[in-house]
Amino acid sequence: MEEFYAHSANSQDQRHKLGNHIKGTVEKAANMAAEFGCAKWGYLAGLWHDLSKHFPPEFLSPILAVLHALQKYYRVTLVLSTATQPALEPHELFDFNFSGIPEIVEIMKDPSFLHTLFKHVDVQIPGNLQISMSWEDLVSDLKRYPSVYFSKRGYAA
Repeated sequence: MEEFYAHSANSQDQRHKLGNHIKGTVEKAANMAAEFGCAKWGYLAGLWHDLSKHFPPEFLSPILAVLHALQKYYRVTLVLSTATQPALEPHELFDFNFSGIPEIVEIMKDPSFLHTLFKHVDVQIPGNLQISMSWEDLVSDLKRYPSVYFSKRGYAA
């Protein structure tokens, strides 16, 4: 079974398994919210905290429908904060209609500037993906960079 990780290795070269991370986040959020009589809401907030980054897009639609209903019928204010925030605005493509969350209001001034300021990943796609490369050439090419990330997950390919 393939394992998923919430974060890359820490200073002790240990990786945080996604399941353990989510469980810890959920418990902490529920305990904090319990002080206000909202443990169940805290549980859900803790669960959604990281899951939004790992859900396939088709799983997001029902979750967003619930969030939109909370927003529309209960006047709930949604505050989404994550380093890898997904694009949740409604949009349509040729064969895909994503309802998203309407009326998103950015609460940070100049998010493009902040994105540039805190950018720490530079994605570079090879010019021609049809040309094969030997492992030796690939290793030699990648040695130019301080760090490289590979994803073996099928949906990332």
